[in-house]
Amino acid sequence: ADPRMEPDKQPVDFRVAKATEAHIEDIVEFSYDLGMEIANAESSKATHRQGLSRLLRADCGDGLNPEGTYFVAISPEEKIAGMVLIRQEVNPYLGGLVFFVHQVFTRKEFRKMGVVAKLFQTVKDEASKTPMVKAIRLLVLKDNTIAQKVYEKFGMHKPDLSLLDCNKP
Repeated sequence: ADPRMEPDKQPVDFRVAKATEAHIEDIVEFSYDLGMEIANAESSKATHRQGLSRLLRADCGDGLNPEGTYFVAISPEEKIAGMVLIRQEVNPYLGGLVFFVHQVFTRKEFRKMGVVAKLFQTVKDEASKTPMVKAIRLLVLKDNTIAQKVYEKFGMHKPDLSLLDCNKP
């Protein structure tokens, strides 16, 4: 049995699609909620919408937008269950690109039903389609041990790196 599943929840066959402008309101809501959940970050949904609409409007065909591409998990009832943002960065030390996973979020009623597993598999699939991708990375809050254990099950590990941050004055 999958340890991420709650006893009263059954796995759902979510499909994952590259997000479009039609998904913007769900993504704005998720992005806002995620900011409130992990950082109690005060910002407006209008600010999120403005920042996100540019990414979703970019037509990159079948490829990924180098600035960031959202994928959404969709339930059989066509409800957006979750999202993930993939950003790309050139890493000369690795001799290629790194996919950075940002904004992994699952709507509360779909948590522990395999949404994150499906989204993360999509990240891995997209990386395998791009020979230049040499690594997949993500940031997790130090005290979010539950998320860390989930990502470790997907093959992630803690590198010998430290994150340093500087807020813009």
